[in-house]
Amino acid sequence: MGRKWGQHFLRSQAVIEKIIKAGEISATETILEIGPGEGVLTYEMCRQAGAVHVFEIDPELAEKLRQSGVENLFVHQGDFLEAELETLRTTVGDAPVTVVANLPYYITAPILQRLLWQRPLPIRRAVLMMQDEVARRVCGPASKEAGAITYFANAFFHTSYLFKVPPGSFSPPPKVNSAVILASPSDMEPPTSQQVKFFERIVATVFRTRRKQLARSLRAITPEPTQWLEQSEIDPKRRPETLTVQEFWRLARNCPHCE
Repeated sequence: MGRKWGQHFLRSQAVIEKIIKAGEISATETILEIGPGEGVLTYEMCRQAGAVHVFEIDPELAEKLRQSGVENLFVHQGDFLEAELETLRTTVGDAPVTVVANLPYYITAPILQRLLWQRPLPIRRAVLMMQDEVARRVCGPASKEAGAITYFANAFFHTSYLFKVPPGSFSPPPKVNSAVILASPSDMEPPTSQQVKFFERIVATVFRTRRKQLARSLRAITPEPTQWLEQSEIDPKRRPETLTVQEFWRLARNCPHCE
């Protein structure tokens, strides 16, 4: 059950307790859980939170959760990536939610992009489990392991690597290590919608040719990028994985041809 969606069910009580602690759950807040599976985290959070909304793609698992009789548990059956979240936002209001998720390996990047980049819901903090290699990439801007998802995840959030989760913590055990990360909103000055579009275009462009120096890869946006880079106080000879999130935002704010 659930195997066709690549699910590995968490079994370790020690890991469950660490995730709950990282969520800093209070009795007045709303939790959003993606991929609750058999509910080992879900029921514990229901004991501590005001309300827990879960998105479960497996109809059998979703039905079991519905039949649990837990009054503050609200089950949404379907794919989180395709879900219309406007109704949920109307239900939970404008107060930021806490997100807890055990992300399937094969759709980790799209979920991170929706949660942390597209931001359909205000988030207080997000405790996210994923493949260890991906977790290190997400939490490590300005490194050789960085990729476009690193910068999209960190554009509006601070991310930190919390702890590794070995394969034996799951049933069935995956073939690789997992890890839990924490994402919390940054206090950056809100960008304009145009700047957000520029940021997305710039990051996507330079990571398509990540081995090139910025002065070369950014020619896809403007014929003469050197002045733009220098105005943004960035050496044109640098490569994309050496930049910080703040430097990408500087490029977005100064972009001459991002239309």
